[in-house]
Amino acid sequence: MASSRCRSAGLKQVNCSIFITQGLIIAISWRVTRAGCNRTHATPATADAADRSIPPPGRRSPCGRTGQPPQRPPTLPCMNIAHAILLPEPAPGFIPNRHPNQLIQAMTSADAARILDAATEVDLVRGVDLLLPQAPLPYCWFPLAGLLSAIAMAPAGQETEVAVIGFDGFSDVAILLGADRASQRLLVQIPGPALRVKASVMRDAMDDSPALTALMLAYVQVFMTQVADTALASAQFNVEQRLARWLLMCGDRVGLTGIALTHESMSIMLGVRRAGITVALHRLVALGGIVMERGAVDVIDRTLLLHLAGGSYGGPEAEYQRMIG
Repeated sequence: MASSRCRSAGLKQVNCSIFITQGLIIAISWRVTRAGCNRTHATPATADAADRSIPPPGRRSPCGRTGQPPQRPPTLPCMNIAHAILLPEPAPGFIPNRHPNQLIQAMTSADAARILDAATEVDLVRGVDLLLPQAPLPYCWFPLAGLLSAIAMAPAGQETEVAVIGFDGFSDVAILLGADRASQRLLVQIPGPALRVKASVMRDAMDDSPALTALMLAYVQVFMTQVADTALASAQFNVEQRLARWLLMCGDRVGLTGIALTHESMSIMLGVRRAGITVALHRLVALGGIVMERGAVDVIDRTLLLHLAGGSYGGPEAEYQRMIG
């Protein structure tokens, strides 16, 4: 299927082979990871609730349990791999561990093995709050697919998204800075599998490994850059530009052009009235940048979205490349 896509897109055969190889490596590595991790279902905000969680009724999963089957990690079509900013080439001489989470892939083999040995694979369910402001921080998460939203909340209930986390990253960064309570809401925006690790295990691993500490603090810098750029975009760019930026960022972090999100969720995440989101979406459709389906947006012209987003997009992505590679 990947070969036919490459031929239909008019790409050269050598590029097509490279893209196919990258896609196969990601898919194979994810299956290896699944074999080495314990699995549970959804991860609620508290540790006790997580241990008591019961899969909702529905289809039977590939593991033989009822509930929603886990979303597979990004298997990017060859047309999009060239645009997947957060799938960097390894540094010369570095042998990557080929893990679908890019932070774990960037770890040394010893650090990655320690984290994976302590990890439990969980299926994150859309709409679940993994953390709430001032809640304890018992766990951290390395998404393998799907999307998490870090949301700032005011005492009166107003809220807006400040960052998105996909298979490029980790949450919650407060754990890396020694905090014992969350400062933001952490919401599962797009469902998918993730690795859950006890916060105490993560801190101990960093205490024992200067290389892991340096890597995770580099990610903190990337995360802070995204938060700052989101504030800039909210203050200085219009709704259409911010929506284009947000769709690009979500696509980067889930590795797909089709993003399963509703008007309502986009309205909350961007802090814009739903009517404003609807107008901006229709504008992007009219320009040929996206196609809308029920509950989903499909990006069909990334170049157009890059043009529309202007200077609001690209800062965190460039910082990720600079700090992590």
